[in-house]
Amino acid sequence: MAYTTWGPNRQCCCHMHRTIKSAEGCIEKDVILSRKNGGPVSDREIRVVDSIEELREYDPKSGPGHLMEEI
Repeated sequence: MAYTTWGPNRQCCCHMHRTIKSAEGCIEKDVILSRKNGGPVSDREIRVVDSIEELREYDPKSGPGHLMEEI
């Protein structure tokens, strides 16, 4: 099992994280980056993905993988 981050506005970070802690760190970095650039505030959440293919080919309206709460 691996993790990524995705939100309807900021979209996918497109990284496969091995741990939830790593994915949380990615979200924290995105919050800082989005504020610094004056763009939309990060809306990313942690998603569970089974393969790299889920990061390459996903519906941009629903995001890759599944929300952690759905598992």
